Amino acid sequence: MLDIESLEVSHMDNVFHILPSFDAMEGASLVWEEVGVEVASRRSWFGKNKLDKKKILLRVSGIVSPGDILFVMGPSGAGKSTFLDALTDRIAQGTEGRITLDGQRVNQNLLVREAKYVEQEDHMYSSLTVRETLMFAAKFYCKDPSVRKTRVEETLQVLGLIKQADVKVGGLFVRGLSGGQKRRLAVGTQLLAMPSILFLDEPTSGLDSAACLKLISYLRKLAKDLNLTIVCTIHQPSTEIFMMSDRLLLLAQGRTAYFGPTSKVENYFEELGYPCPSLTSIAEHVIDKINGDFGEKQAVEDILDNWPLTKEYQLMQTEIAALHIYVSSKDSEQEKSARCCGRSYETSFPWQLVTLIHRIALNALRNPLVLWMRVVVYCIFGLYTGTAWLRLERTACNVEDFSGALFFISSFMVLMSISVLPSYIDERHLVMQERANGAYGVIVFNLAHTLLGFVMAFILAFFAGTINYWLTGYNPLFQRYFFFILNLFLALSVAEALMTFVASMIPVLILAFAVAACIYATFMVVMGFFIRLENIGWWWRWMHYISMHSFSFSSFMLNEFTDTFWPPCENTFGTVNAISGEEVLKYYDYNGYNIWVNSAVLFGMVIFYRTATTLWQWKFHDARK
Repeated sequence: MLDIESLEVSHMDNVFHILPSFDAMEGASLVWEEVGVEVASRRSWFGKNKLDKKKILLRVSGIVSPGDILFVMGPSGAGKSTFLDALTDRIAQGTEGRITLDGQRVNQNLLVREAKYVEQEDHMYSSLTVRETLMFAAKFYCKDPSVRKTRVEETLQVLGLIKQADVKVGGLFVRGLSGGQKRRLAVGTQLLAMPSILFLDEPTSGLDSAACLKLISYLRKLAKDLNLTIVCTIHQPSTEIFMMSDRLLLLAQGRTAYFGPTSKVENYFEELGYPCPSLTSIAEHVIDKINGDFGEKQAVEDILDNWPLTKEYQLMQTEIAALHIYVSSKDSEQEKSARCCGRSYETSFPWQLVTLIHRIALNALRNPLVLWMRVVVYCIFGLYTGTAWLRLERTACNVEDFSGALFFISSFMVLMSISVLPSYIDERHLVMQERANGAYGVIVFNLAHTLLGFVMAFILAFFAGTINYWLTGYNPLFQRYFFFILNLFLALSVAEALMTFVASMIPVLILAFAVAACIYATFMVVMGFFIRLENIGWWWRWMHYISMHSFSFSSFMLNEFTDTFWPPCENTFGTVNAISGEEVLKYYDYNGYNIWVNSAVLFGMVIFYRTATTLWQWKFHDARK
């Protein structure tokens, strides 16, 4: 029977020889010496001694060279992910030791240029195809169209995704790639930057055995044929996958149990008195022996204490020292400075802005959750409210009905903006990942998001507002209709900006929904419809002036009632006297407001929330812990 998987992997032997755009790739030697991580944990909320310090990593050392793939393994809680975060400078404080990349001390600027990180969770736009996903990623790292296109096509070949090139990534509304294909695509998006070193956190997590084998086979070919340095944490690999690594770092209790060639780990444990039983995977055997939770704790301590006394440890130290001597003699001081202090981003701010606008717009047009489903829901809402208040007579009897209609529009059309939270929270993870990998910064992303947010808010306001306005029978003057749409557009723009801020702060969807609903409910209470401003207690009255509903509702009321006359009419209680629009505005305490001042305030709120989002993301979304 023909083995398609084997054919695809063996086909890789010839692929790299025809990839000219990857010729410039050059791996880097990564060295970590005496790396430790200490975190502070709160012991008690009371008393003087509130913080305890805990060692997560302790004096971990090692080296990995270009063309090698390093597996970092250990039982749960051994410190594998912390170790990867330490190598990539993603721990804000509490780290110690020395980490160098080709002799240069590791820092954020150096890592942005030389290294890329593939996280355990795949975050991509589900509406884009594989080729589009790679092309947008390439645009952040290369401005030359011909080179960019060539690099994308070659990456499709390298990762075996040629047949899936025009298949969408897939998500809730459309089927797309398998888990293994998505993981390879995630690797491809970072490979396009032509990094010197590639970090992967649990790349086989959630994949079946065949997909795991295929993925690691591709990674091994990348390392060997592109001279790429690869470091990845991995959990319970099969024997075949395990032996694909060149080097192995075993961690237990944050300490080194073994570091060296993967092929020699079996002999190492046998010399320690722990031979691998027959028919037992060597990977499972060594993990079992260093697992203090289920194994012999004293035996684990003996293995860890013995490591600095072994010849393997001395060999590692000799190799590290030799590399330092070689690197210092190879690179001039100018070359070191240029590599360490070069510009963080490969492309310019305007180029990133255009690329982000294009990608966000394409996703909005294709992903029903982002725009079209909202357009349908808003139009249905506009149709419903318009027919509920269908062609009201403009008499004194219906003043309260018109006011209620305007309240409903200004409150619940804004409330429906919480429907964007799922897509914004998903996008949050993607932005954090791409920013940490040096694709773009938070300012350019939020500027692109703001511009597209204005477009989407106008589409919603125009269609839903137009339907509602003429069905209800508001003031027939065109300038009043124009301002109605403008005011609704501004209110929805503020709502979009506020939801972006909430999604940035709160990554848990159900909690984000609850917080957003609470904010809107609070703003609605003090907007001046349920209770007039003069009757609100001073302790809550200040909230009226930060509520978007207060300014949008007052503008709706001013637009509808200013310079209008409402003739007398008959109802159940008898004759209702004529009333002027100014009297209505005075009752609601809106006679001192100005629609253009209100509009300026609403626009200012958009700027405020967008700026707050940018500052929050700049401070907290840098992937550092």
